[in-house]
Amino acid sequence: MKRKINLVIAAAFIITTAFSQQKNKNVPIVINKLTIYENKSQLIIHWSTEGDSASNVWQVQRSADAKQFTTIAIVLGNDPTQPGNAYAYKEKLKRRKATKYYYRLCHIDTKGEQQFSEILTPAK
Repeated sequence: MKRKINLVIAAAFIITTAFSQQKNKNVPIVINKLTIYENKSQLIIHWSTEGDSASNVWQVQRSADAKQFTTIAIVLGNDPTQPGNAYAYKEKLKRRKATKYYYRLCHIDTKGEQQFSEILTPAK
């Protein structure tokens, strides 16, 4: 009897694993719209996407030279069953060392692979 139970469990595991790998094929994330702007006391970043089926997290990154970026925030991925998703990040503006900052998004999928957005500066 134990052999039959173990076989059923092993078969279910293989089927489940094959299904989840097929379901979570990494589709490149398409950023439909990415806007970054400042209004009086806030930095606001909005973006919307297609193809979030393997979305895990987004990193909002900032740089003073457009070369070395630092993650300033993490935004969790939305519901993968939805066809498109909208995201936002807001930050209170403080006195900053650099006069101009550059921003980009780093998408990290469920397998840990990264995809970067274009680099932008905020509109005022």
